[in-house]
Amino acid sequence: SISCECAAGFSYEGGKCTWCSAGMYKEHIGNSLCTSCDAFAVRNSFSTRSSILLAQDPNVTKFSTLAPISRFNCTCERRDFFVPGPPEDDPNFLGVCMKCPDGAVCKAQGTTLASLPLEPGYWRSGIDSSNVVLCYVKSACMQTLANGSFTQCARGHVGPLCNICEPGWAKSVDDACEICDPTNVSIPWQLIVTFVFLVLIFIAVLQIPRCIRALQKRRGKRSSVASFTSYLPDFQSLLPRFKILTSFYQVRVDRVHARSAAQPLTSHHPLPLLLRSAILLQIVSPYEIVLGVRFPSAFENFNRWLATITNIDALKITHFGCVMKSDFHSKLLFATIAPIMALALVFLWTVAKYLYTSDLGAREKTIARGCELSLAVSYFVFVGTSLTIFNTFNCVKYGDDPGLYLALDQSIDCRDPIHKLYEKYAKLMMLIYPIGIPVMYSFLLLKHRVHLKEPDRHKNKTIAHISFLWSMYEPRVWW
Repeated sequence: SISCECAAGFSYEGGKCTWCSAGMYKEHIGNSLCTSCDAFAVRNSFSTRSSILLAQDPNVTKFSTLAPISRFNCTCERRDFFVPGPPEDDPNFLGVCMKCPDGAVCKAQGTTLASLPLEPGYWRSGIDSSNVVLCYVKSACMQTLANGSFTQCARGHVGPLCNICEPGWAKSVDDACEICDPTNVSIPWQLIVTFVFLVLIFIAVLQIPRCIRALQKRRGKRSSVASFTSYLPDFQSLLPRFKILTSFYQVRVDRVHARSAAQPLTSHHPLPLLLRSAILLQIVSPYEIVLGVRFPSAFENFNRWLATITNIDALKITHFGCVMKSDFHSKLLFATIAPIMALALVFLWTVAKYLYTSDLGAREKTIARGCELSLAVSYFVFVGTSLTIFNTFNCVKYGDDPGLYLALDQSIDCRDPIHKLYEKYAKLMMLIYPIGIPVMYSFLLLKHRVHLKEPDRHKNKTIAHISFLWSMYEPRVWW
């Protein structure tokens, strides 16, 4: 008699050789049953590809007519992907099928860890990582297919989260990398624009109270804040809502119109009103970084734009990275040195105006005005500069990347000796900004607390130079 046996990939069932069903394979000739992929080869595998070669090529979507003859034919279903390496409880397995992580695309059968495609806006540290991370800028992680392989980062972007700009590219206001214009790279026009912008702000700050006083004389109004805010009814109504949102920042603008005419505020309080409004935006805008949470893309883009503008991030606004190498360290230096230069400018203006006039009363007003502007500058930069200083120590890891990167600049390794020096510099700046400024304000208020409690304090010239600190608050809340 002649003995008939089924070939590899076939089992003897119902008196005939039958192709191994999905999730089964058979390596040897014989009439034995097919072997389960899930039980002996690839855990959670319930499908097979009909060719070993095709199982190793994720770009091929057609199958041959070869039967599953090896455990290497075991593949993962759609919405799963294959992770090579045996599980801890059984070293004989080839790997495990796992659920597709958020941000990955597992539409095809047989998706492997090495070929795991990602959705636009997501990133992973390498082909051996299944830890998918949401990119900081969606347009930076476009997942383009080139030469049969996926490229995570869009043109001009590299590094963790594709959040580092290549040479010849610079960060824009929305944190995406934009190519530098070659015709402007050789000319530092950005520096000129930044300087002119800051000078215009300084001039505007000087002229706003004067314009307000002219308006109140022309219209016969006693309160300069009332005349100013009469043009901004919607803005005035939004301030209490911002106060609730920030929860810890107390702005008493909602009481301005409730004050009696017998207790008018000083003539300089439009300046505190404007600056307090800007500070509210500075507090709200960095919530994404401070809280470590992600928001809908439309809100994130607006929030980042708002943070750049309200904190006057001149290095980003002017594309300073097109002129010379710019990173977070440059931002730290600019954020801590620029306010000192602004205060020096206020000091020189005060001295020049003081020497220009010989009238004693005018000189007293000049000194008071110089002190008020100095307080205004320190108040305006307090939040933004303090956040920049604290972010020097905000180091995080991304996915399975072993590096420890600065959260605001992935081009900086927090373990680098140069960054360690900047951390020491940031600690020194803490004494000046997040600690020194509140201490200075507290000292000035405590020193004049007796006069600040008086009902007619607006007439007291001894506290006029610090009116920026108390003009928006009632005497009982002088602190």
